[in-house]
Amino acid sequence: MAASRTAPDAIQSTGYGLAALSIGLGLAGLIAAKGIARRLGVPDRSGIVRAFGVRELASGAGLVARPRASGNAWGRVAGDVLDLVALAAVLRTPGTRKQAAWGGLAFVASALLADVLAGRAMRQEERRGRA
Repeated sequence: MAASRTAPDAIQSTGYGLAALSIGLGLAGLIAAKGIARRLGVPDRSGIVRAFGVRELASGAGLVARPRASGNAWGRVAGDVLDLVALAAVLRTPGTRKQAAWGGLAFVASALLADVLAGRAMRQEERRGRA
């Protein structure tokens, strides 16, 4: 008979999944900052992309260290909001690639939803004393 997964195990897996996403996005932001900025049509903003990559790496490190801590998921939510604001600014900048910015907005909105759901679930576990 297979062992069933307990809620804390699922929460920990979620935290590690968010950590992997953050680390992957952070590395992409650092390694491909110029390409990402160029793709969006704002080649002079690669420093901002790189800074957002560093923020993602820090978020990922926090989740690796404490995968069940809701504060780490809520930190990702705050980062998602910053990303949305930055992409909205890109949309208002003349000469930018609007389709790429809209794609970025869709991706970040999806990540935001996942992060909010994870943060809520983690917070519930903390309140139950399981985190």
